[in-house]
Amino acid sequence: LLSSPLASSPVLSSLSQMEEPQPRALSASQFGEVDRTGQTGTSTSNSYTSLDPHLQNCQYNPERQVAKVALRRQQIKTMLSQNSLFRLQERSLVTRPLSQPVICLYRNVCIGGEDAKLQRLSSDDWNPEPGVGGEVWPRYIANSEVLADEPGLPTSRDSPHVFVFVHGFLGNSLDLRLVRDHLFILNSNILCLLSSTNQDRTYDDLRDQGKRLAKEVVDQLNIWFSPTATPRRTLRRLSFVGHSIGNLIIRAALAEPALQPFNPYFHTFLSISGPHLGSLYSQNPWFASGIWFLKAFRRSPCLHQLTFTDAPKLEGCFLFQLTLKKSLSHFKQILLVASPQDGYVPLHSSRITNCIAAERDGKRGASFGFMVQNLMAPIISKNRTIVRADVHFPHSKMPTSFNSFVGRTAHLEFLETDTYLRFLLWTHREMFM
Repeated sequence: LLSSPLASSPVLSSLSQMEEPQPRALSASQFGEVDRTGQTGTSTSNSYTSLDPHLQNCQYNPERQVAKVALRRQQIKTMLSQNSLFRLQERSLVTRPLSQPVICLYRNVCIGGEDAKLQRLSSDDWNPEPGVGGEVWPRYIANSEVLADEPGLPTSRDSPHVFVFVHGFLGNSLDLRLVRDHLFILNSNILCLLSSTNQDRTYDDLRDQGKRLAKEVVDQLNIWFSPTATPRRTLRRLSFVGHSIGNLIIRAALAEPALQPFNPYFHTFLSISGPHLGSLYSQNPWFASGIWFLKAFRRSPCLHQLTFTDAPKLEGCFLFQLTLKKSLSHFKQILLVASPQDGYVPLHSSRITNCIAAERDGKRGASFGFMVQNLMAPIISKNRTIVRADVHFPHSKMPTSFNSFVGRTAHLEFLETDTYLRFLLWTHREMFM
């Protein structure tokens, strides 16, 4: 990190890996939160039977994490007050180190069956015949050249890593431009697609938004990797970055037949405050009231799907059915970024973990637990790395306003603050190379 172009970043002075155990092989009964202490909730009488018993009790202690963040800030404050020389050095990195976010990291490495080698998608292997849905898609040659995921593997400018960025509810294609810019600094051999196909149409059904995104991605890949493209390129990896419900749109798109041939090329999934489990068990009454108002006065299938009111039973809702697709297990690296200060997306939803309220719910708690199991069990069975990053924004950046009152400020800080991005991208650069 010190040798990177961002060595002068504020993250060196104030961001801390509060809990980052060394990567290790975890058995199915060990998989889940690294920081498990104390309270795990009360199981309901109709609790589901999980393939992984730990998935039923995968909470973490939020009070302990908040205390650690406060301790970290106090350590920085004490360090600055006791050492005048170091105070000058710190101030050369950042004006106010105490006003920067603190990140708590939880890293899990799942050991499963051996993955198949990644094959290259070359212009010569392109199938000009329309595939499913009339799309042009790649065909795979059994004896084609194999690209091994080994450190030090030389890469060519003609074999880029493709990133697809998907905005959230009522967002636009430039919302994730800071992530894109930092990725360009980290790795210049990338191609970026800022999705715009769902711009101004985020009220629509998530199925329709997923189909439009899948078509947009395939169309763009047709342009970049067609036989007549100049320069001629070879697809090396394909990764996705989403914010808010953009993560649900990505998962809906991955279930489309047009994108399924690209499954072997999926590398990193960066989820920034994504409501993977919807807004169920949200503790923000103002957000719930706003959603109710929008659903009452504007037709929005997306909001009904987000709140599990699109079907009589939870098992028939779109988000529950989406967890059965097992699309996340195709990614080699999964980075889930969340914030306990985000009032729009429940913390357990963005971290894909169970919650105490669900375990105490005798009506829908078991079905909610199945959603967590459906998402995590396929990942456990494969060689996958999951990193959960909980971002604690400083209170100085959370001014008293209506946005802060309803919990919207932290949700937007992910798009407007790049400090946490520098830390995550440079400490997990293997995910984005």
